[in-house]
Amino acid sequence: MSNTTDSPSGPQVLPVREQAAVINRLLERRLDEITPAIMRDSETDCWLILCQEDDLDPVYATMIPMDTWCPILQMLAFFQRGDSVERFNISGTNTHALYQRPYAGQIETEQWPVLIDLIETHDPARIGINIGSIQWAAGGLTHNLHRQLVEHLPDRYVDRLVSAEDLAVRWSTTYTVDDLAVYEDVCAIARHIVAECYSPATVIPGETTIDDLMWRYWQHCADRGLTVSFKPFFRLIRNPATTAHFGVDDRTVRAGDVIHCDVGLKYLRLVSDHQELAYIRLPG
Repeated sequence: MSNTTDSPSGPQVLPVREQAAVINRLLERRLDEITPAIMRDSETDCWLILCQEDDLDPVYATMIPMDTWCPILQMLAFFQRGDSVERFNISGTNTHALYQRPYAGQIETEQWPVLIDLIETHDPARIGINIGSIQWAAGGLTHNLHRQLVEHLPDRYVDRLVSAEDLAVRWSTTYTVDDLAVYEDVCAIARHIVAECYSPATVIPGETTIDDLMWRYWQHCADRGLTVSFKPFFRLIRNPATTAHFGVDDRTVRAGDVIHCDVGLKYLRLVSDHQELAYIRLPG
């Protein structure tokens, strides 16, 4: 993977254009390898993912290119065909060559008939939709779109709707060899940022607080164009004598303290989650 020339020292974040290319390459392999296996194992003949502009299904957002726009109504349909899966995008979203596009417009009244025609042509026995108890994985289908789907489907297919929770969970937690190789780069960047937060240039005993470290980590991510995967967390582990002297509410790093962090970032659609300790040496 190529490096930028004007980023901070250490492992580098790719320029946005190169990130898009990497994401597209990873996604193509994921769609080719993962969707046939998970649909076969779950005995799901069709998987429908429906969402709308500015309210994307969490799973849908991982199934489209980075360099695209998602106008109005979004429809992805997967149909199991033996050992392979046919993939369709019925919307104005440009998914490049990742999906077949029997309709590429933005008119909802024209999208639904195309979807229904595909369903009737394939005649699936089980149609998975993203309803389930695990919100991040399978709760992306809104009540409004569920209602519209039921209204447009012939009655015989409404009875075949099932939760795609197993599909969504496995899609989100299964990685290809390429994913794992790129994940090493993600972790290298994440650990480098932790090391910057723990460096003597950052941590000055008696001055630096754990709040400073939280903002420092967040800023390091922002400076690289990255987002944090959750609010960075830092805490102090210290001996009872230091606690008694400075009080239980003291948030300033002192010599002899151990700093514990729980932090993570998002890069190339992969998420890191690190916990590390740092000992602040006593003088002498």
